[in-house]
This record gives sequence, structure tokens and C-alpha cells, in this order.
Amino acid sequence: MAPISFDIFGYIHEARQAHGLRAQDYTRYRRFCATHLRTVRKAGGLSQGTAAGFRKRQVDGEVANSGEHVEIQLLLAERAWAYAMDLREQYSRTEEPRQLQHVVRRLRAGSKAAHQLARIAPGFCDVRTGLAAAAYWLQLQSQLRFEQQEWEAALDSAALARVIVGQLAQGSSQQYALSHAMLEALDPVVRLAAYRTRMPGAQQAQPAAIATQWYETSMQGGGDRVSTTIPEYRAIVAALDSLSEAGDAVFANELGWRGGKVTFASPQLAALASSAQTQLAAALDNNNSGMNAAVAGFRKVEKAAQRCYAESAAAALKTQSAASDALTSAYLAVRLYSVCALNAMAVGKRAGEAQRIARACGVEASAAADASVGRLVGQWGIAAAGRPQAAELTKLVVCYDQIRARLATLRAMVGEAHSKLSTAASREVRAPQLGDEVA
Repeated sequence: MAPISFDIFGYIHEARQAHGLRAQDYTRYRRFCATHLRTVRKAGGLSQGTAAGFRKRQVDGEVANSGEHVEIQLLLAERAWAYAMDLREQYSRTEEPRQLQHVVRRLRAGSKAAHQLARIAPGFCDVRTGLAAAAYWLQLQSQLRFEQQEWEAALDSAALARVIVGQLAQGSSQQYALSHAMLEALDPVVRLAAYRTRMPGAQQAQPAAIATQWYETSMQGGGDRVSTTIPEYRAIVAALDSLSEAGDAVFANELGWRGGKVTFASPQLAALASSAQTQLAAALDNNNSGMNAAVAGFRKVEKAAQRCYAESAAAALKTQSAASDALTSAYLAVRLYSVCALNAMAVGKRAGEAQRIARACGVEASAAADASVGRLVGQWGIAAAGRPQAAELTKLVVCYDQIRARLATLRAMVGEAHSKLSTAASREVRAPQLGDEVA
């Protein structure tokens, strides 16, 4: 039987948004999970209620072979998690110690169900689904350890979850947005756990940077210690390695521009940008021979960036997370980069043509840049022997008119893009200065 694929992050996000969590109604969501769980159990042949009474039936490696079995474990975990979050809200108002103990019990139950899914998923799901199940379990495990004030264990789980998501999120804007939206709930956990463990520089760093640093310095090479808090640690790392070796995961795609860099999720866009840059460099080395290929390459980059931007903007509206907003700005910056490159090549072509005509006509290019045809004709006289014809003068002035029009259009596009870019992306590519440079 072929391994199945299941969009765990998408399933959870859709369920949460459609059944109460858009309004932070955890009670409604918990009731949905309980009701839908009975429906899915019946469809999967694992109903626990019979005419003779109750008979507990678990999903284990022997029976798990379909999407319904993944759903059952997810709904079990989500039901317990929703109950824990509901109790957490009540505790924030009453500060009753027994409620906090109940929160821990419910998180433990949710983590247990998610852990069971992470254990059995590799047996009948593909590698990506198995890793997504592991990331989901680690998210709940991190919240549990946080409530138990086990700071190192909480940071271990959160850091490994972010590493997994970093590989799974490449490619699709929606997958990137959904997976990072799930992990944003761990940002307070990462910050406080890093502070409690006295991690150097944790107070100034972002949660993603804290998690990456913790994974690289405290988890890699420390398998024995980590395996005590994350029993499947070695299996998860092996699955990550196999995913990377199969070429199914591409690490952070970056575009360096104007002294900064923007990171995005699409490996296809990264490949197109790299190819266009190579073609442009080759054309410049060969006295502009092959420039048409570079232009075609950057047009592909522009179209791909625009498509990714539209997809990411739709995903940002759906998830409403900081990660999806940052990805949308990154794609907009890549599109702005391709537009600037295309306009630079077009302006360079027109400027070269104008200089060639000016030399042939005996006109200074700098003087012709602001001249009109009538003024040039009056200055040099088209009837005089050996002087340029009016048609050549017209071509010369038209070239500079086209250059001015293109720069004006580019300046407007830069201004529009600057208004849509996030503060971080605008700072990386120095967008305000770019508008002044174009002017």
C-alpha cells in the first residue's frame, strides 16, 4: 500500500477557524472535536460505543492505514488542547491552583494523543506527513513542559519543532503560512524558557533565532540528553536527513540585494532568480551579447514573484500571522528587484543607442539628453552638407524621452512597493533610498 499524504497543519487550521477559535471560543471548538470524533471513529470502523456498552479502541500501528486514523488522533489531541486552553483562561481570572493542575493533565492527554500519532505515522504516511505529525506533537509537548516549568525540555521541543517546520514550509506559500502560524503560539514559550535557562543574548534575539541557536548549540551532538526529553529525537533527525537527501526539502531561499537580503519559501523562484543573475553576468562580460536571454530570465522572475506574491497575500488573509505577512513582503521585494533589473537593462539599451546616434551625428549626448528636435535642427541646420538629418535627431531625442518615461514609471512603482513592504523588508533593501536614486 502506498503511503498516504495528509495536510495536518491545514486540517487543524481549518477546523480551528471554522469552529470557534476565530472568536477564541475554546468551549465551542472542544464540542466540535468531540462530536466530529465520533463521526470519524464510525467512518474508520473504530466506534467505542456499542449496544453492549463501552469498549475502548485505540489507533495503533496494527490498524492505522488511512486518513481517518490520522484524524482520530488529531481530534483527540485538539479536544484535550482546547479544554486546556479554556481552563487556562479560567485560571487567569481565578488563580485557582486546582485549575492549573487540570490544565497540565489536559495538555498531557493532548500530548499523549499527538505522540501516538507521531509514532505510528511513519508506518503508513509519507515522510512529510510523518514529520508534520512530529512537529505538532512537539508543539503540544513544549506547552506541557512550559506549564510544568521544565524549561530546557520546553526549549528542546520548541526548537526541534521549528527545525522541522523550516524544512516542511518550503515551496507553498499556504503551507509556509499555516505551519508558521501554528508555531507562533510557541514564541512566548521560547522567550521565557530561554530566559529561565540563562541563554546568552536571549533577551534581544527573536524567538526564531533563539530556537535555532539552542538547536545548534545544545541539541546537535547532545543526542543522549535530548533523547531523555524527546524519545523520538534520533528518528526525527533521521527523517529530516532522508527528506533533505531526497531533494524534497530546500533550505532558506535568499536573495541578496542592495546590501540586504530577503528570505522566501519558493525554491522555483530562487532557481529562476539565480539563473537570471547568471545570464546577466555572462551578458555583461561579453559586451552585452546575450542580453536578450537575461531579459527573458528576469521576466520569468517577475511573473513567478507576482504569482507567489498573490498566493502569499491570499494565505496571509487566511492565517493572519506575522510569518505570512513577512513572506508576502519578501515576494514583493523580489518582484521589485526583477522590475528594477528589467528597467535598468532597458534604460541601458536606450542610452547606448542614444550615444551611438549622438556620435554619428556629431552631437554631445549630454546636451542631447535635454534637447528637442527643433532645437537641434536649428543649432546644426539639416540643410548643411554633412550634418545629421532630422530623422536621426528625432531618434536621438525619442531615446531620451523613452528613458525619462521609463524612469518615471519605475519611480512610481518603487513608491507603490515601498508603501506595501513591511518595515523589515524595506530596511533590508533600502527602499526609501531606492526611490531617490531612481529620481
